[in-house]
Amino acid sequence: MRNQAELDHNGACYSRTSACNATGFDLSDIAGCLTPNLCSDPVIQKAMANAKASGGGTYRFVTNGGSTSYAAAALLKTDSTKSWCIDSAGTAKQTGTLASAINATTAMCN
Repeated sequence: MRNQAELDHNGACYSRTSACNATGFDLSDIAGCLTPNLCSDPVIQKAMANAKASGGGTYRFVTNGGSTSYAAAALLKTDSTKSWCIDSAGTAKQTGTLASAINATTAMCN
């Protein structure tokens, strides 16, 4: 997912076009994602669907205002109190619940 996100970075933000989402978003279902947002990329959608299917059945995908950073977390199948989180700063780690995994303001893993 991170490799694809970097391919979608337009030099200013994570977007599939030159437009940057000024408000950011916090999604628990990729179906709520609209173009040109990063989560509308088919490769990212497939990665999140796979994480949902093989993990605990739920995830979060967050970008900050301006879409200059993103984070994604998936609930662990083996422990519903933990999730795995990645972000645009290169973080990849086990965290707590989905609600606490991502800082919604910065779009970074906690």
